[in-house]
Amino acid sequence: MISYAQQLTFTKSGDTTPELRWQNFFYDNTVQLFIYVTFTCSNFVNSLEGAAGGLTIEIPYSISLENQMLNYMQQGYIVQAQLLQLKEPASTTTGFTGATIISTYVGRIENISSNLQTLDIQLINLLDLSSALAPPRKVTASLIKGVPSTLRQAL
Repeated sequence: MISYAQQLTFTKSGDTTPELRWQNFFYDNTVQLFIYVTFTCSNFVNSLEGAAGGLTIEIPYSISLENQMLNYMQQGYIVQAQLLQLKEPASTTTGFTGATIISTYVGRIENISSNLQTLDIQLINLLDLSSALAPPRKVTASLIKGVPSTLRQAL
């Protein structure tokens, strides 16, 4: 069985250490400094043309989280999202060690919207995709084997 996880980091512009680290795989556990938060990232893409678009994070709504994200948006925090294929067997002991990075996205918060049940955080790309420094967002069949139907839509 192949397992997938997503990670998010929020770093203040100019800093090198993330202020906030989230992961959505190891339920109710903090693993390698990543706390468990129920969220999904959609719009990981499989082409450089699509990589110029944004990424959307959906998370259960709370007023404190909305205020925190609004603050991050105003201060220009850098958000990095990663889609990982975990090494089997995945456990809180091994954590993300040996995971294969399927896709990486680096952006900033462009917009926040909510319906009082979910908070949608839209990111906009920060990197010039013609640069050699652009992280990989291309998803290839050789990296992904047996993608669950729940992830197929996000890819």
